[in-house]
Amino acid sequence: MMNSALQSIRSIVRGEQAISDDIARVLAMESLSPSASVLDQLREREIEILRQLAAGATTEQIAANLNLSMKIVQNYHYLIKTKTGMRTDAQLVRLAVECGLASL
Repeated sequence: MMNSALQSIRSIVRGEQAISDDIARVLAMESLSPSASVLDQLREREIEILRQLAAGATTEQIAANLNLSMKIVQNYHYLIKTKTGMRTDAQLVRLAVECGLASL
């Protein structure tokens, strides 16, 4: 413990960052599964729409499946892209596959 604290102090003196092993492990795990944290930003309805988009459903089909208007589905589609930082539907499909919402 004392050795770890000493190493941290030396790192800081050299102008480097010092983080504990526990924090380093958490950061490493988060970097390995960034998709999961992206999904945390989405509401249940948005996840369902993403799932259907990734399965190849059209806006019209999703609207009918969820008893929504096409305009509402289009709005959700835009919100999903905005929240996830994705620009294309292909990126959304990839995200859905990475998160286990869809398969290829």
